[in-house]
Amino acid sequence: MAAEPEIEETSTPLTPAETEPDPWLGDDEPLLAGPRLADGPEDRTLVRFEFNGNLRRLDRTPEEAALDALNLPGEARDQADEILQIRRTALDEFVRSDLDILLAVQSARQAGNKPQAPVLVEAVATRVEGINGPIPLRQAVARTLPESERREFHRMIDEYWRALVLDEAQQAQARKEKMTLAQARTRVWLNATGTEVRRAFERQYKPRENVLTELAQRLSLSADQEAKVGVPIRELADRTKSKPNAREVYDLTHRVLPQLDPAQRRIWSWILLGVSPVSVDMMPDAG
Repeated sequence: MAAEPEIEETSTPLTPAETEPDPWLGDDEPLLAGPRLADGPEDRTLVRFEFNGNLRRLDRTPEEAALDALNLPGEARDQADEILQIRRTALDEFVRSDLDILLAVQSARQAGNKPQAPVLVEAVATRVEGINGPIPLRQAVARTLPESERREFHRMIDEYWRALVLDEAQQAQARKEKMTLAQARTRVWLNATGTEVRRAFERQYKPRENVLTELAQRLSLSADQEAKVGVPIRELADRTKSKPNAREVYDLTHRVLPQLDPAQRRIWSWILLGVSPVSVDMMPDAG
């Protein structure tokens, strides 16, 4: 992965204080120090810890969380929200039309520190950049903020990313896994990207009666696919009485998508996300 931090969930950290270890520099030495909270009011930080001492991960982008913490007046927040909505829409449309982004993230995460990992991570980064456009989300939002709040916005995001990378490396240490800060940075970026892809999938999911039964019928699974695809579909249908929620459907998708061929993936999108197949011929008969 390129050394620049711009790809970190479309966030670009500011230059850190000299006294603070900075994960964005890609230090090749194993982590020795833990995360440090910046001084400031408690409600102006994104860094929170669980009872076990691990950092509480955000289930949204730091940009969204930082905006909430700023408590901006209406007009300033409206402009920022418009930027966020544009980015969400772009990601939603991309995921709805091309589930291969999920496979790309999955492959990069599974590669870990193997030799092929940098190439896979770069492929994900290129896809993300293509979705978001040339201006990182963080910079686009910051431009809409009053000058008095802009640096606070950057500070909270910097603080969170640093703590996240350090926490990831600390957890690896606890598992006796050697990890540099650069490797931890790559892992948290992939995890954050995966979270955004999941959120986009869940926003697009179209629940309806017996959707899993219809899915199993229309995929025309081969004998080899039946155990790895057909069985999980039926198990989820039985467990949820054919009324799975968006997270359950995403987890199923994450599990079985690698087993499907491109035509079946398009059918999967059509059934679950409401995307029309490329051609009528791709749509199996309902019977």
